[in-house]
Amino acid sequence: MRISSFLRNFLLLVFLINMIGCNSDISVSSDITIDGKNLDYVGFSGIPVEEIDTNNPPEIYKDLERVVVKPSEIIKINYEDMPKKVYLTYWKDEILQEENVVLRNFELTTPESDGVYVYKIATKWNSRVAINYLLVVEVKDED
Repeated sequence: MRISSFLRNFLLLVFLINMIGCNSDISVSSDITIDGKNLDYVGFSGIPVEEIDTNNPPEIYKDLERVVVKPSEIIKINYEDMPKKVYLTYWKDEILQEENVVLRNFELTTPESDGVYVYKIATKWNSRVAINYLLVVEVKDED
């Protein structure tokens, strides 16, 4: 069966518009806050193949400044454009605690126990737009 050149060109045009237009207006920026104060984080779109090891946090966390927080504080992730999915993986003192937990309200609560926590927040808007955010908090009880 032969496809007419009009139909072929039309389908190609629809495909190209879809490829170009779907991502042009998505803002991947976010604010990550505790009590309205912005936290330092790094955003990245991939990890070098040699560093893909979910048992260990990405090495770039060592370049981030630790944010000292109290137990049970709420960390909010505020997006300009709401993503479809947000997943959390975190480590305590470089030991994997949980992996790919779905964050439904775009917030998480700092743990009760003291320690250094590395959070990787994987955010996905569609099949072509995704980014990871990495932040480091040190939980200290002030008692």
